[in-house]
Amino acid sequence: MKKQWEDWIIFLGFDGDQYDNTMSVIKMWNGLLTESGLNKKNLEQLTKWLFYSTYSRIWHSCCLSFESMHVDNGYVIAHWIDGGGLTDLPKEYDKVKDKEFSDFYDDYRIKNLPLHFFNNCDYQVIGMTLDGKIVMDTFEKYGHKEDIRRRMQELGESNYCKEFLETIKENYQKLRLPDVPKGILKIPTSI
Repeated sequence: MKKQWEDWIIFLGFDGDQYDNTMSVIKMWNGLLTESGLNKKNLEQLTKWLFYSTYSRIWHSCCLSFESMHVDNGYVIAHWIDGGGLTDLPKEYDKVKDKEFSDFYDDYRIKNLPLHFFNNCDYQVIGMTLDGKIVMDTFEKYGHKEDIRRRMQELGESNYCKEFLETIKENYQKLRLPDVPKGILKIPTSI
């Protein structure tokens, strides 16, 4: 059964000039995960890197339930685990780290809250799972803020949000596929 934290996605909204800095923090986070795994202390360190250091400047952030995300009235709506500086995320993780998904589902801090910064073309957005896997990177998908604005105008806000969410869902599902052992797809050269 899926662990509760596997449903959580951290979203970071930042100015385009902070993209490289934000990606550097994500690389440092992945290095920390490789070194000592996901735990409360490491989540506290991630929060320090993101919000209390000079590594990057994050303007918007939140941690959301993947399962709850949907589009309504032109916005992505979701259940929130934590928002702002993600200061309570380490405590929330520590409370549920061993719990299965169904044990926690009704215990979100806020339910069905719209995410306005996803509709704001002035910010790049990166979404990642707690184990450091990126499920959304608007710079990679769309380009600079002018490109995001153009795509949003082309599709309309509601359809842009649907495309945004579909990208997250596709990438999330790819991450959850089991690894294929090396050599399993080799084609025999002789019969």
